[in-house]
Amino acid sequence: MKFSQLMTSLCCFCWPLVGLPAPEDAFGLTTCAVYHRMIIAGYRSDGNIDLAEREEHLLTDFTRRAEAATIAEYGEEEGRAMFRENWNEEMARMTDLINRNYRNNRQLKVRYEKRCEP
Repeated sequence: MKFSQLMTSLCCFCWPLVGLPAPEDAFGLTTCAVYHRMIIAGYRSDGNIDLAEREEHLLTDFTRRAEAATIAEYGEEEGRAMFRENWNEEMARMTDLINRNYRNNRQLKVRYEKRCEP
């Protein structure tokens, strides 16, 4: 394999991972909250209620932290609106990523699982 082919392959694989927001900023926390929401939906659609319930505390924690960080950055009123907007954008993006099928959550796990651990 030529060097240029190798670099192209690496860039195509790694590019989606580069520049992802750190989970401690408001947007990164919102991304992780939505990720956990999508994982819960996948577990529920597969009938794994116990796994979904275990995941819910992560959803609650990331949602609370994301909303607090957004409010701290933008103020009460604008922060809540910004949080909802970020949530909706991330939800739409992740839903498109899994092709609107919660059983395709593998793509989300590959991209976000390590980053969104507690």
